[in-house]
Amino acid sequence: PPRWDEELDSVVLEEHGGPQIDALVRLARAVKPVVSWQLLLSNGHTAANRIRVIEWLTAQFERQALRDEWLIAALCLFDRLSMACSSTGVCSSGIWSKGSMAPALAVVLSAMKLGGAEAMMDKGMQDVLQDMAKKQWTTQLWKQIINTEFRALILLDYNLASPSPMEFLFRLVADLTAEAKMASLGKWDGLVKVVPTTPSAPISGSPDPHRDPATPPLPFAPGPRFGLFAAYLMELGLAYAPEEVYSVSPMPMGLAIAALRISLEAYSAPNVLREGALRKAELLMGDEAEKLPRLLVVLREKRIAAQPQNPLQGSPVARKWRERTRRLGFSWPQARPTGEEHTQPRGVARRMSTPTRQPLADTVSTPPSRRRNPSGGHSPRLEAAA
Repeated sequence: PPRWDEELDSVVLEEHGGPQIDALVRLARAVKPVVSWQLLLSNGHTAANRIRVIEWLTAQFERQALRDEWLIAALCLFDRLSMACSSTGVCSSGIWSKGSMAPALAVVLSAMKLGGAEAMMDKGMQDVLQDMAKKQWTTQLWKQIINTEFRALILLDYNLASPSPMEFLFRLVADLTAEAKMASLGKWDGLVKVVPTTPSAPISGSPDPHRDPATPPLPFAPGPRFGLFAAYLMELGLAYAPEEVYSVSPMPMGLAIAALRISLEAYSAPNVLREGALRKAELLMGDEAEKLPRLLVVLREKRIAAQPQNPLQGSPVARKWRERTRRLGFSWPQARPTGEEHTQPRGVARRMSTPTRQPLADTVSTPPSRRRNPSGGHSPRLEAAA
């Protein structure tokens, strides 16, 4: 059953930690093209269009109770593909034509297939996409999606799979949880395990007779509160701070580290957790770690902006996580004014003063597992863990 897949994933992560962090870094550094936010803007892409796509996909994934890791992978693939078509001049051919759903749905299709969705769900991928498109679904749209997916393979040199921020987060959370247990921090509030409830979203389409339709995949993996809060911050950053997120390389690792640092601060984690696995991960980034302070400042700002009565509190990302925590009976730690909560850790990043930032995206108002890839192989995370 699907639940066995999730339990096996948990065992792999808890006992083995998934792939080694240095292996993930090597994979992330090899990903092409490297996304440049400034270059995307100069080639005609707009922050408003990107936010519109991300918010629409976020709402659609939550409505269908699809897994967060598939969403994050789809968003990262969307940015990579935008970058690839910009650098090759393919944009002018209409692959990103205004108003077309095909590009967004094509990256969803690829990300879910790479994430093992076909093996975990009792509905086909075409049914998932049709449910997203609703009345706009046509046979012609399905053909456009397939054509876009094939063109994406060529544009990305047949390398659609790449480590996502969620994969780095999974690994680092496993390391930090182990460190917390070794330090006898069992009573630390951030270590309280959160087990998601079974989603109530209706299951439609053509059910697989060999699957139990009563046990759809959970939208996020069970884990400690500090890890879940970091996942929320990661989504906020990827959606609303692309300029700062993509200024750090490798982006997936930098974003995961920044989100975890703020989460540990929010849950008043002991210093031993701030100076262990995270410090080692920062050292692997080399000189790029010096760009983390700027990203930390922006993520703190987005965290405050997403709280009640603030500009981003009505965004699909904030609404999704607020409803989840309400159902689970707890709430996120409230952010204090920027600067009060933060204690700068020792190390590479501390040597850099926080630069004055000129946000680009802030000028845009918010618009009204068993993993198998298409060729049959397992995901890099589970392969490395094995």
